[in-house]
Amino acid sequence: MGPGMALAETSFPDYLDAFPRTAVNVATQVDHNTLRVAVMGLDNRAPTSDEQAAMEHLAEAALDVGAFGVSSGPFTAPGAYARPAELEALAGVAARRGAAYATHLRDEAANVLAAVDEVIAAAERTGARTRIVHVKISGTDGWGGAAHRQGRGRAPTRASPRLRSLSLHNRGHPLGIAHVLVNGVAVIDAGTRTGARPGHVLRRAA
Repeated sequence: MGPGMALAETSFPDYLDAFPRTAVNVATQVDHNTLRVAVMGLDNRAPTSDEQAAMEHLAEAALDVGAFGVSSGPFTAPGAYARPAELEALAGVAARRGAAYATHLRDEAANVLAAVDEVIAAAERTGARTRIVHVKISGTDGWGGAAHRQGRGRAPTRASPRLRSLSLHNRGHPLGIAHVLVNGVAVIDAGTRTGARPGHVLRRAA
């Protein structure tokens, strides 16, 4: 979503059916920003109980037709308007459906540790398999903070056995790969894209 982008109403099954062919297999997630805009527009406020229930219902419907998980991005609007309880409720939907929850951190700079704790608390309370995407600490003031997050200072708050299902991954870009096969078809050959689009839109088994 962004300025000047056209938005069209659709259902999640129709979205999957209309997804363009790609070079790779695609596993979709239903994201909080889309749910929030569908129910509340771009309002900067907490949802009413009916609006929260509507977002949860839409998330359940998407998971039931094949979405692999629920995602959120509280770093930017409109996700930034959501308080932790709003996102935690959607993580709970994913947990109840046996799906995953993935989220961007709310803050990557001065309050990054509090942002990590927010995600961990949601994972602990809901039991959702949770991933924080591209974990990093921004700004020179945070240099050295990764070691603090991983093993010093407040580490005991992140050591609960319940957190064994909380996956923290830094993702790099796959550079320098000479050959890639997708569904038995070469999409990169001798370091060059072939233009083939053999990918499928995957659907999670209910």
